[in-house]
Amino acid sequence: MLGNVLYINCLDQAAVLADAIGDTDKAESYRETAATAREAWNEFFIDPDTGKQRIPRVRFRIHRLLMQHLFVFMW
Repeated sequence: MLGNVLYINCLDQAAVLADAIGDTDKAESYRETAATAREAWNEFFIDPDTGKQRIPRVRFRIHRLLMQHLFVFMW
C-alpha cells in the first residue's frame, strides 16, 4: 500500500522535473499516469460510502489493477 503511494508521489515529482527542463509532453504523461494510479488506489483502498480507508480482502487485486491500468502508460 505504501509503495503505491510512493509511486504516485514519484510520478508527481517527475512531472515537475520534466516541466523544469521543458519536456512538457513527458510531464503530461507522468501526470496522466499519476491520475490513473490515484484512481486505482482510491477505488481499491477507499470506501465510497464512508470516505475512509478500507483494508482489502485480497491483497493481490491491487497489483492486478496496477498492472492492467498503469504500466501500460509507461511503455
